Amino acid sequence: MGEQQQRTCEDCTKTTSTAGVGLTPLIQESYDSKLKALQELISGSKALTSENLTAASSDSLPVTRGVVEALRTEHDQDILAKRLASEVALSEVLGKALLLQRTMFTGSKEPNIAANDVALQAVSQQDSSLQQEIDNLKTELDMRRSLASNSPTAILQRAQSRKESSKGIFQGDPTPDRLDQLQNPAKGN
Repeated sequence: MGEQQQRTCEDCTKTTSTAGVGLTPLIQESYDSKLKALQELISGSKALTSENLTAASSDSLPVTRGVVEALRTEHDQDILAKRLASEVALSEVLGKALLLQRTMFTGSKEPNIAANDVALQAVSQQDSSLQQEIDNLKTELDMRRSLASNSPTAILQRAQSRKESSKGIFQGDPTPDRLDQLQNPAKGN
């Protein structure tokens, strides 16, 4: 979003600013870290701990053990993992943007700012820019959801569908790789 300083002194530079780049680079940065965390969970190089699941999640779109286990058996694992990481990153940045907007609104009610027209105008201008970014993110999220259903739900539904269609043939062990773990106790959990 950039940074802008407003000064109210008499003989000084009134405004200094640093250009921002918007929220897109934050989304890309979040996507890269979420995808890496998710791929490590899927490959098994990281354990399915609460900490590791949180690293692949956002507050509004948690990645659960069930989602990761369903992705492990998914034929389209790479595509679905990327879509999930993209949705998680977008929801994380959107959550941060909304928090920033609430913070700016609360700050505008501070008596020194509320009594200063220059400061109120600056806050209003930044809020307007932030609202436009939020609207753009919401539009992007809505478009993604309309193009494809929610990834975690789709992954779990596909896994459930495969499980249901194979019930008459084989009911799998609910604990993945249990036989390997029993045969190789040194590797263990």
